[in-house]
Amino acid sequence: MNLLDHFSRMARNNLWSNDRLYSAVLQLEPGEFEAERTSFFPSIMATLNHILGSIISISIFSKRAALAPRPMTISCRSMNHKRCLMPRLRPTGD
Repeated sequence: MNLLDHFSRMARNNLWSNDRLYSAVLQLEPGEFEAERTSFFPSIMATLNHILGSIISISIFSKRAALAPRPMTISCRSMNHKRCLMPRLRPTGD
């Protein structure tokens, strides 16, 4: 399988998965979407908001990386820290 076939298959899988997810959410009773759950996120709504936020962040980063004149690396905000607790993106060579 070549790379184009692989990405096409992954895109079709993503569409199929999203369709199943949205169909299941649409079948929830009123209040179940926001109801508190025992999970990493407190509700289905919070879980889907997290996924959406991740997609938006990846999209923004991808656009910025594509426009960057130089390769991007991760560096520390403050070199006073012995370990990097708050990384940020900075063009290589700065």
